[in-house]
Amino acid sequence: MDKTRGTAMGNSFEDLLNLAHKEGITIFNNNTMIPCIFIKPDRFDEIAKACYGKPLAVDANLNILHDEQKHVFVEILLKFSAAGLEQKILLYANDNLDFFEHLAESGIIALAPKSVGQAGMNIFMVQLPRRDAAEKALELIKSYLQ
Repeated sequence: MDKTRGTAMGNSFEDLLNLAHKEGITIFNNNTMIPCIFIKPDRFDEIAKACYGKPLAVDANLNILHDEQKHVFVEILLKFSAAGLEQKILLYANDNLDFFEHLAESGIIALAPKSVGQAGMNIFMVQLPRRDAAEKALELIKSYLQ
């Protein structure tokens, strides 16, 4: 679930920051603090429709990218098996450590359409196949930030 790569792979800090997820993230309380990634409503609908009514396995990978200046990015890759879809999200971990702390605690990641203010908002929750891998990723993130 986690890999580490430095930014020496050809992307500068500025390049990665420009590629970082723009729709936003949040943490919501559902008897457990659940990290949630907002995605474009059209993309959310595409994922939801492709998965609806099908047995579904979601593979979640966290790829950790870091440099010597203590910049840490995490590429989250969700693969929806039955739908044949992938969703990549690049987050700047330096500013979003609480997101990864709650991910390690809950073992759940949620996706929601960006239009949050609407009543009856749809949320797609994914339980990670191995929560211990999220815990190890959090340890790595914290070590790179020190």
